[in-house]
Amino acid sequence: MELRNGTVVGLHTVPPEARPAFEEGVSLVLERWTALCLAIDQEWGGANSKQKAQQLYADILNWFYSNKEHYADDLEVDLEEILLSDFNCETEDGSPLEVAKQLVQFHRECLQGDFSLIERLRRIPPAIASACVRERVDRDGTVLDEEGGSANREDDDMDMDQAPPAIPLEPKGPIIDEDGFELVQPKGLAGAALLRIGAQKAEALGLESVEFPDVRPPQAVAEALAKNKAKFQEAEETFNNSDFVKNLRDKSDANRASNRKALQDKYCYRQAEMGVGDCAGLQLIPGMTKNGKQKTPGWLAKVLGKGEAEK
Repeated sequence: MELRNGTVVGLHTVPPEARPAFEEGVSLVLERWTALCLAIDQEWGGANSKQKAQQLYADILNWFYSNKEHYADDLEVDLEEILLSDFNCETEDGSPLEVAKQLVQFHRECLQGDFSLIERLRRIPPAIASACVRERVDRDGTVLDEEGGSANREDDDMDMDQAPPAIPLEPKGPIIDEDGFELVQPKGLAGAALLRIGAQKAEALGLESVEFPDVRPPQAVAEALAKNKAKFQEAEETFNNSDFVKNLRDKSDANRASNRKALQDKYCYRQAEMGVGDCAGLQLIPGMTKNGKQKTPGWLAKVLGKGEAEK
């Protein structure tokens, strides 16, 4: 289905028998994505850039398999955020949207049993990607030759007005809070979606950002603690005895006590009104507010003893 704004939407997931072909097609599309090619070859995401690209491939497959609706513009935003967070680069050629549209379109074709895109991609060698691999790009965007010197920028075939496929950025360092702890940042398509949803909620609430309390240790610390059961148990006890948990527990206890008192007052009022039960014969006096006005409902009252009521 195609929306009026041009967004292509798939409403079902690929059946198991068609998934191998679909996964091959996704791989072929990514292998011909110039920006991703540069990011991997130049290791803009660090020494494990290739592993990050493989994770991106797995995340894309999971995105298609786990969602019932697939919007190209949503996938575009996720791809842009992954390039920025995992590979420290920004695109100016609109390629994330083109890749997203091609993947969503291919997904729709696979649902219809049409795998012609795979044959077309197989016949087209990744020439653009190969060209990118032959060039060395410095952090400031300068293209270097094989010996490391500046390449000739006066090539007749180069269009100076053409936007570069990707711009490498300085790697972002870890985010350290005021207590000296490193904050764990979301990764992958799911993390990108969470960041986007958090920003949307913040905007709806009129806030600049949404802060979520980090009460659990970072993942790396948790994995290290898991290797030592004693230390892990100690960390769990520290967490359970933390002020954060105590505050939650106190609020929960207070809510339960308040609800219990309200029920007791309610049923005692009914018993006194009907003359049955433990509260039979008791007189109920409506509670009063600070300004002397009677509270509503009137049964929210003070219970007096029988002897005092008879007076």
